[in-house]
Amino acid sequence: MNTFYDFVSPLLGLGVEPKDLTFLQISLRGIIVFLATLIMIRCGHKRSLARKTAFDAVLIVILASVLSRAINGSAAFFATLGASLVIVVVHRLLALVAYYSHGFGVLIKGHPD
Repeated sequence: MNTFYDFVSPLLGLGVEPKDLTFLQISLRGIIVFLATLIMIRCGHKRSLARKTAFDAVLIVILASVLSRAINGSAAFFATLGASLVIVVVHRLLALVAYYSHGFGVLIKGHPD
């Protein structure tokens, strides 16, 4: 694991102040975050982009906010990716509970207009 960290650390600027990140480091961070987000959303379920309920909009806003920190270096890179995965999993679990419990679904999603 140390060898992996030693390899990616200079490429991604891990442990570097945000103001010291280079164009290449930010670009690589952006590419990795894009791919990780695509995988997370695909694992989460396509409903988060299709139905656009307030419940799903919250996921999108929070996920974008958290992941932007991984790109600009204001938060730890891998910890931010991990936290984003947790957010997607919690969203998925809540959606599953809402699917089986009408009362809970109304509580978190509201009534359709």
